Amino acid sequence: MTDFADSERLLLNVVAREIAALARSDPDPRGPLAMAAALLKTVCDSDPRAAADDSRRVDPDVLLTYLLDAGLVQPGARVEPRRTALGFSKDTYLVALGAEGSAAAAAAAPELVLRLDLRASAVRSTVADEFPLLCRLYDMGFPVAQPLRLETDRAIFGRPFIVMRAVPGQSGHEVGTVNAEEGRAISLELASLVARMHGLDPQGIASGWRAPALSPAAELSAYFSGWRAIWEDVGRGEFPEVDRAYDYLLRIPFAPERLTLVHGDVDFHNILVDSGRVTAVLDWEFAHWGDPAEDLGYCRGPVERRMPWPEFLAAYEAAGGGRVSEDRIRFYNFWRIVRTVTTCAIARQSFESGANSDLRMAFAGRVLLREWVERAGKASADFL
Repeated sequence: MTDFADSERLLLNVVAREIAALARSDPDPRGPLAMAAALLKTVCDSDPRAAADDSRRVDPDVLLTYLLDAGLVQPGARVEPRRTALGFSKDTYLVALGAEGSAAAAAAAPELVLRLDLRASAVRSTVADEFPLLCRLYDMGFPVAQPLRLETDRAIFGRPFIVMRAVPGQSGHEVGTVNAEEGRAISLELASLVARMHGLDPQGIASGWRAPALSPAAELSAYFSGWRAIWEDVGRGEFPEVDRAYDYLLRIPFAPERLTLVHGDVDFHNILVDSGRVTAVLDWEFAHWGDPAEDLGYCRGPVERRMPWPEFLAAYEAAGGGRVSEDRIRFYNFWRIVRTVTTCAIARQSFESGANSDLRMAFAGRVLLREWVERAGKASADFL
């Protein structure tokens, strides 16, 4: 067999594993997928780190026992957990409830949501970081799923998780692309929601989460420095253009006059829409105190696919959002690229260390990392 480097051997084993899984649904035992999987096994030695991660499965019986003990379901309940599309940082399960001995739960609308950390992912945050913020936002009347319980005992599912009340709706990404009129309407509502979030009282949020620094410049310096430290750990000195980008970011060329709560990942895939209305804003793992221009820079591309950007900004300002300069929005769009490079490098480390052999981690660390580094290099020409 070929003597591959450690990371290449692991990668080939994971690809073989995924192909073999697909081949199991082929009635022909000598079909193309089965042959491809068998051929890959002849190329390099097997790697035990590539075994399928059974810890990502939520056992219904274990879940039911936990929910009963926590008082979140009544005796005699039956639970049906269903994992949604796989993410790069967390697992999300929708949980339908029904009566014991009944098949109704399987077809029922979800009533609870489980959001679980991965063993290793593309971010360095945990559900324990999100939970207190979600509690404050819910209490303040901002549209988020009601947080019910944070569990940090790893003996249950092997990783921390949050239990939340399910919110009706489907991904805004799916709804917002159905037709132009609907996409525009959802975009305008998103503009209003982002403005509302940026106008939330910092002291009210800080009382249950964390207080911002005394000055915007100090907060942003700590924020970018934290990400720079992560980059130095996972970037391995391979991409000097990203090193230079961080050097530029840490000069804080665009410090805002005031700090606001920043979601950090505002997009149509992180909202739920029901009957044409946004029912919840999801996934607060990147939330921090910062410049409102960051959220605007992040969502600009998706918004422009649905409506003219100036009209979105006008709606944002009409809903109470402050005026934000074009230079600041462009700056944070640049930061979005640099941060994505960093998360892809985190994914690479998670995969190559054997901590998470998920195919998505491999793809982010091997393919997406190079793509986003190239984007960062091109975008740097406008700033560096």
